[in-house]
Amino acid sequence: MKRAALSLVITLASAACVFARELPPVSGARVEYEADTASYDRSSGTFLLDGHVVITERDRPGKLPDRRLRGETFSITPSSGVIVSTGAVLVEEGGSAMFGSRGRFNWHNREGELDSVNATIGSWRIPYARHAEVVGDKNIFTSVTATSCDEPKPDYKFKFSTLTVVPGDYLLGWNALFYLGKIPVFYLPVVYKPLGEDSTFVTYLDMGYDNRSGIFAKTTTVFRRSRPLLAKLYLDYFGKLSWGTGGEIGYNKPDSVRSDLSFYRIHEPGSDQDRWGAAGGWWYKLKDEMTCPGCDGAMYFTQGQLRLVSDPQFNNDFFRSNPYSISNDRNASGALVRQTAFATERISYIRNWQANADKTKFFETLQSRPRFDFQTAPLSGPLPFLNTFTGYYDSVRTNTTDFYLQTANARWTAQKSIPLARRISLFTSTFYDQTVLISPQSGDGGYQNNQATGRYGAGANLRRVVFNGYVDLGYSYIRRLKTNTWSVDARAADTGEESNLASLRYYYRPTTAVYFQMSSAYDLHNSPSLKWTADDRLQPILAETGWQMSRSVYMFARDVYKKGQGNQAFVTQMDFGLPLGNSTSLGLSNYASNPDVYMLNQSATWYPKDASWHLDAGLNWAVFTRGSLGNVRTMAVAAKTLTIYKDFHDFHTEVNFQLRPGVKTASIKLNLLFNPTGKRVISPEEDEKFWRPWQKPGDPRG
Repeated sequence: MKRAALSLVITLASAACVFARELPPVSGARVEYEADTASYDRSSGTFLLDGHVVITERDRPGKLPDRRLRGETFSITPSSGVIVSTGAVLVEEGGSAMFGSRGRFNWHNREGELDSVNATIGSWRIPYARHAEVVGDKNIFTSVTATSCDEPKPDYKFKFSTLTVVPGDYLLGWNALFYLGKIPVFYLPVVYKPLGEDSTFVTYLDMGYDNRSGIFAKTTTVFRRSRPLLAKLYLDYFGKLSWGTGGEIGYNKPDSVRSDLSFYRIHEPGSDQDRWGAAGGWWYKLKDEMTCPGCDGAMYFTQGQLRLVSDPQFNNDFFRSNPYSISNDRNASGALVRQTAFATERISYIRNWQANADKTKFFETLQSRPRFDFQTAPLSGPLPFLNTFTGYYDSVRTNTTDFYLQTANARWTAQKSIPLARRISLFTSTFYDQTVLISPQSGDGGYQNNQATGRYGAGANLRRVVFNGYVDLGYSYIRRLKTNTWSVDARAADTGEESNLASLRYYYRPTTAVYFQMSSAYDLHNSPSLKWTADDRLQPILAETGWQMSRSVYMFARDVYKKGQGNQAFVTQMDFGLPLGNSTSLGLSNYASNPDVYMLNQSATWYPKDASWHLDAGLNWAVFTRGSLGNVRTMAVAAKTLTIYKDFHDFHTEVNFQLRPGVKTASIKLNLLFNPTGKRVISPEEDEKFWRPWQKPGDPRG
C-alpha cells in the first residue's frame, strides 16, 4: 500500500478548536502520529490508525524521555488519553525498548501494559515476560527471564516472579532462580542491581564449605550514598550453625573526619551466648581555630580505636573484616584532644584484655579512667636550648590489683643540637621527671600518704656521617631520687641508677638497591643481678639488610642475637617476580620463645600467558628440629591456601581453598559482570528480527 502523506498532531491548542467537547481540561502531553490510513469515529471520539503506525508522546511529565509506539493497528481516544494496540507493538523510550503481543497505554496517567513481552533496558535483556506494566518511569514485569549477557545464547540468566526496572537507576527482582546455561544453580529471595554510573548498592555473593560451619553463603551489600560514605551489610548463612549478620561503615573527609567501624554477630546452636566481633577507629575534628598562620586559636578533635571480640577464636571462625585470625588480646580506647601552636592536651580512656593460656576467654589487664596528658612544643627561652614540658595524670587498675592507682607526672626536657665539624654533629638532652603516687593502698587495704619520686638524667648522640652511611654513638643516663626527698636513692640495690646505657648504630647504603644496619648497646648501670661480663651487659645485637637484586628479585634478612643466649629472632624473605605477574616468595623465621621450631612460608602467583585465569598459592610449614635446621626431626603443614581467579565472558570468579587452625574452608566467589561498558555489535538480520518482528523480509524499514 502506498503510504499516505498524513501527519496529525494532537495538542491542547489544536484539539481545543476541533475536539473541544471530547478532550479533558488538563493535559501536559503532546502526541504525534503517522500511519498509512487514519479515520475518526465521532460517536466514540476515537482515532483508528492502520499501517506502519508510529505514535510519539512528547513533553511527558516528570522530564520523562519521549515514548514512541510502533505497530500496525492502533486506536486513540484523546478524551481519556488511552492508546490501544490489538496487535504486536514496539515501545521505545530513551535507551530502552519493549515488544509485546498487544498493548494499552494512558498518557494522562503515565501508565501502560503489555502482554508476552521481550525487552532491552540498558545493558539488560528480557527474552520473555508474561506481562509488563509501565508506571511513570518504572517497568514492572511478571514471570520474567532476564540477563545482562550479550551473547545470543546467554551464559547465565535469572528467572524472577516479579522484576522492577527503572532505566538508568536500578533493577529489583523477587524470588530469583539463577541459571548457568540451562542449569539452575541457586535461589535468592531478592536481587538488587544499580544501573546508573554512580551505583548506590552493589551485592556480592561468596559460597562455599568449611568443616566447622558446613555449607555457607555470604552476601556483602555495599552502599555508597555519597563519596565520603561507604557502608557494608553482611548477611550470611551457615548450614551447621545459623544466620550471621553484621556491617561496616566508613566516613572519610581528610580534613575533618576519618572513620571505619565494623561489627559481626552470630548465635550458634546449643549456646546461650552470642559470638561477636567489632573493630575500627576514628578521628573527628570538632572545632578548628588554627586556620591561618600565627593564629592563637585551638583545634579540638576526638579519636579512638577498638578491637573487640567475644572470645579469642572468633576472628578465626567468622569475622570477615579483621586481619587478626587468632586474637590474643583485645583493646578499646577513646580520647578528646585540644591542640594549639604551643601545646597539646589529651583526655583518654583505655581498656586492655589478654587471652588466657588455653585461648578460651579473656581477662582484663588494664583499665585507665581517665588519663590526662599534656605536652608543649619545643619552646625557646633565654637559655640556648629548646625546652619541652610534658605531664600526665592517670587512674589505673590492672589484673594484679583490685583498686585504681592514681599517678601524676611532670617532666622537663632540654635539647640542643651542636654541629662540631663537617659531617660530625652532637645532639644532647637533659631532663627532670617527677612522679607522684596519690594515696596508694598498702597490703592491708589501707591508704598511705602520697609518694613522690624524682628522676633526672641526660643523653647524647654523636653522629659521624661516613660515605653512603653514618655511625651513631649514643649514651643515656637516668638516676632515681629517694621517695619524698631530694637525695639520691643510694641505699637501694641499684644505688638509684635506673639506666646507664652506651649504644652504637651503623647504617650503610652503598647504592639505592642495598642497605645494611647493625646496632647494639652496653648496659653500664649498677645492678647486683648483673655481672660485669658481656653475656650479662651486652644488649641484643640487631643486624638487618635489604637488597633489590634486580627489578624482580628482592631479599630481606634480620637477625637478633644475644651473647650467651644465642639467636633471639631470625627472619628472612626472598621475593621473585613483579606485581600482576608470575611471582614466588620464600620466607623463614625462628624465635627464641620456641627455638626448635622454624616457620617456613612459601607463596606463588602464576599468570599463564594469554590466559583469562591466574592463581595464588600459599603453604606454611612448621619445621621441628633438634636445635638447628641441620637436624630436622619432622615437618607439618601449619596453614595452606589456594585461590584460583578466572574471568569468563560474564563472570569474575574466585575459588578459594584454605586450611587454618581448626577450620578447613572451600568457597567460590562469583561476580557477574553487569553493565558492560562495551556495546555488543549485532547483525542486521538479528536487529530486524528482534526490534521489528512484524516486518516481513524485504519490507522497507518503518
